[in-house]
Amino acid sequence: MATTMRAAVIREYGEPSVVEVTDVDDPLVGPDYVLINVAVAGVNPVDWKIVAGYLQGAFPHHLPLIPGWDVAGEVVALGPAVTEVALGDQVAAYARKDHVQNGTFAELVAVSVRSVAKLPDGVDIVDAGAVPLAGLTAAQLLSAEGRVASIVDADAVKEFGGRYVFVRPDGVMLGGLLRQVADGDLRVHLAERFPLERAGDALAASKAGHVRGKVVITV
Repeated sequence: MATTMRAAVIREYGEPSVVEVTDVDDPLVGPDYVLINVAVAGVNPVDWKIVAGYLQGAFPHHLPLIPGWDVAGEVVALGPAVTEVALGDQVAAYARKDHVQNGTFAELVAVSVRSVAKLPDGVDIVDAGAVPLAGLTAAQLLSAEGRVASIVDADAVKEFGGRYVFVRPDGVMLGGLLRQVADGDLRVHLAERFPLERAGDALAASKAGHVRGKVVITV
């Protein structure tokens, strides 16, 4: 018998108010996937755009779906091919998959181990959950422009006018960003925290565009 978890789910596209928090089946864990007990899910503008249906031309979508691509939490199950992390490890991931359905606004999420980075000592798990998409976007933009540096420089990123970058999951690069957080070279500014039961409100806050810093969902 399948066990269940709480998750923020949409059954139709629309405003953040279409989000309902309900019980769904636990995710399945593939051979090279890890199951993460979600502590924090970062909220990004792409999430409310997915809820609105704006990204259907970019990714296959399957309703009902759980939004969310940023995550930090604890590894609670491993696929048989996984050797890079262990049960109990604290990790973060940019959990975008090739289709949109099983996201991070949930108690559990299954993620490819290639997307996962262990949290270095000294990194707060809430900060870690806010890093993946935004941090990797900046790092990959600089890399694409030949501006590879040991520290992600906000001024350098601004030079590119927020030019569109199709960011890809990269556990190794994410690990480097988290080490910058641990060393104090990269700071995470949190704007507002919402519990999972208020996931729709978190998306609405992001959509409103008045927040300065990252919105996160704590589970």
